[in-house]
Amino acid sequence: MQNSPTRNILFVTGENTEVGKTFVTSAMINALRERGHDVAARKPLQSYSPGETTDAELLAEASGEPAGAVNKWSYQIPMAPPMAGSLLGEAVPTTETVADFLQGCENDRCFAAVEGVGGPYSPLAIDGDSLSLIGSLNPKTVLAVIRSGLGAINAALLCLNALSAPNIILHFNRFDQTDLVQKMNLEFMSNAISADNGSFPRRNSEERNVYLTTDIRQLVVACENIFPGCHKIN
Repeated sequence: MQNSPTRNILFVTGENTEVGKTFVTSAMINALRERGHDVAARKPLQSYSPGETTDAELLAEASGEPAGAVNKWSYQIPMAPPMAGSLLGEAVPTTETVADFLQGCENDRCFAAVEGVGGPYSPLAIDGDSLSLIGSLNPKTVLAVIRSGLGAINAALLCLNALSAPNIILHFNRFDQTDLVQKMNLEFMSNAISADNGSFPRRNSEERNVYLTTDIRQLVVACENIFPGCHKIN
C-alpha cells in the first residue's frame, strides 16, 4: 500500500476484456446520479471497431460530460492501445502522461470512475498496464468486473491478489440467483475473503476492505459506503 493519500477515484478493471466493464460502470453512474450524486467518468484510452458506439460515448452519456472530457486517446482498431497505436502509426502515451490527463478528475465530485482496458495486466500505455496506472493514481477503490459462472472463483482470486487499494469491489456481472454454480461461487468467495476464515490461504496479506456485489443496487450501496462525503447535484 502506498503511503501517499488516496484519491477519490474508483478504478474499473475486469478479469479480461469483454466482461461488461463499461456496462457496469455506466449503470452504476446512472444509478448514483438518480440518487443525487455527482460522479465523473474517464476512459483515458480506448480502442474500437469502426462505426461502433465507443465506451467513452457511453460513459459520457451516463455522467453528463462531453466525450472529450472522458477520453483523450482513441484507436479505431479493437486491440490493446500500444498494439493499435503501432499498427495505425499513432502515438501511445506513457503511464505518466495518462496520469497527468486524469489529474483532478475527481475534484468537486463524489468520485471519478476511471476505466482501464482489458484486465489488470492488459497493455494500456506504452510503458505499462492497468496495474501501472493504478499505482500512479493511488485510487481509494478498485472495482473488478467478473463473469459469473464457471471460472469465476479463479478469476476473482487472480484479480484480488493482483490489485492493491484500500477497497476492492468484486462485482459478479449478470449474476443469476437461480444458477447453482453461481450461488456456490458467491458463497465460496464470501468465505474466502472473510477475516474469520483461517482455512483459506491468503496470498495477499494487505489490509483492505473487500466487497462482493452481484447487482447495481449493491454496487451503489458499496460506493456510498466507501465515498461517504458525496457531493450532491444542485
